[in-house]
Amino acid sequence: MRRDYLLCLLVLVVIQAVVSLTYLDRIPRVFVDEAWDSGLACNLAENGKLANKIITGHGGIDVHFIQNRLVQAFVSAGIFKLFGCTIFTSRFGSVIFSVIAICSLFALMSRWFGIKQAFWVCLATIINPWFFEVSRRARPEIYYTALAVVLLLVIDKYFENGSRKTSLLAGVIAALLSLTHCNGILAAFCIGLSSIICLRNKSLVRLFLWGFIGFAITTLPYFIHLFYSLKDPSVNFYEQMQTSGLRIPIIIKELSRWKHFFDFPKLILPGLVIFISWIYAWFSRSKEDKTLFCIMFLYPFVLPFASVSQTPYYLIFMIPFSTALLVRLIWCILFGLNFRCKLRTIKIVACYAIIAAYAIPCMWSVSMWFYCLKDADFNNVVNEIALVVKPEDYIWADPIFWFGSDKYKYAPYLITYDKIPLREYCNYVKRLNCLYAIRTSWYTFPPLDKTNVLSQMPEFRKDVAVDWVCKRLGTKIHEFYDPYYGYIEIYKLR
Repeated sequence: MRRDYLLCLLVLVVIQAVVSLTYLDRIPRVFVDEAWDSGLACNLAENGKLANKIITGHGGIDVHFIQNRLVQAFVSAGIFKLFGCTIFTSRFGSVIFSVIAICSLFALMSRWFGIKQAFWVCLATIINPWFFEVSRRARPEIYYTALAVVLLLVIDKYFENGSRKTSLLAGVIAALLSLTHCNGILAAFCIGLSSIICLRNKSLVRLFLWGFIGFAITTLPYFIHLFYSLKDPSVNFYEQMQTSGLRIPIIIKELSRWKHFFDFPKLILPGLVIFISWIYAWFSRSKEDKTLFCIMFLYPFVLPFASVSQTPYYLIFMIPFSTALLVRLIWCILFGLNFRCKLRTIKIVACYAIIAAYAIPCMWSVSMWFYCLKDADFNNVVNEIALVVKPEDYIWADPIFWFGSDKYKYAPYLITYDKIPLREYCNYVKRLNCLYAIRTSWYTFPPLDKTNVLSQMPEFRKDVAVDWVCKRLGTKIHEFYDPYYGYIEIYKLR
């Protein structure tokens, strides 16, 4: 049994590592948040300070970084210290945590449902296109997803042995989970409440007492940092914690989030079979199925009230639990329903239909990532800019161009959620003594998915700061086209 366990785990780790590391610096295209988070980690690695020097404004984020997004920063800082800061190394931490997610998911599912079901749950998670993407991005979603599975595993272990060490460890994991992102706090809440409702078989006093001690000790350095940082008048707590200046009605925001999550209509079939598996879990008598259902119900219920962002990335937390319920549904149909002999063919066909509805769209989507973007190397763009811009010259550009700061100097990007005249950006760029500005056919970041970039450079956009700076202060001296990052123009500023 132990040999089978280790063999299955090894196979899953190898599959996840190969899928995640192949063309890691090219797939997917660079996203603006990756530059933001990597800039923070790079400054931490080089100067030992929690401050994001590639951004200015935004509540003094360049003075003291006070958001509870520290796990990724410290993990990436360690990697940068050892291997330098590149797109590949910025994403390597996500690969590590994707492997942690798969290992902890396999351990949990093996405890609950056996090795065979655990293997297929993990495999279904690996081929999910959203899990595939966040495993390759320098973003916090994979960090709190992995730690959430670890937390559920530790709490389940506590309800088995009731030890102080296990409850203390649960508190430490919950604290780390809360320090990955604001959604990590939601994830810890959903995991903890669902476990108490469905798995509780021992006194909660020891769990709460020692769990609180572990939580308090782990988060104490963050609160000390927060206390001293807020003494600086240039640091604004509310503005740093704010993720968007927009206030969108909850219904519209959530419809948009779920529409993009299912990549409508491309992933509607996987979404449909997962929804059916939720219904199965509702009627299931298994406490483990009930736990998974509670997590799946609580998280999307509380998310709209805790986040102003409508990004679909925040739903990725649910993927490991969704695939677990999907495999449970298939297992129930195959082995749990006592059909008569003449109906066995029907249940086998039903299982194959469910598998095909989930696996084919997922594997097709992952395959298209490789087919469409295997040559999407952002370094080609950086090298083209370096032919014009000298290493000592400052550029004004969208934050993703920070990834080329070894070839030129990147000027901090001004972020504010208050409406200010665009001429303020011109004055700001003048004060920085920037010699060049980079204008792109996309705004802030290139397409997130596999779609093509614009085939031509648009007219100057009045509401885009970089366009405004280029038009008012610049003279175009060079332009080029990259098939994956579109048209790019270089302006000499006067």
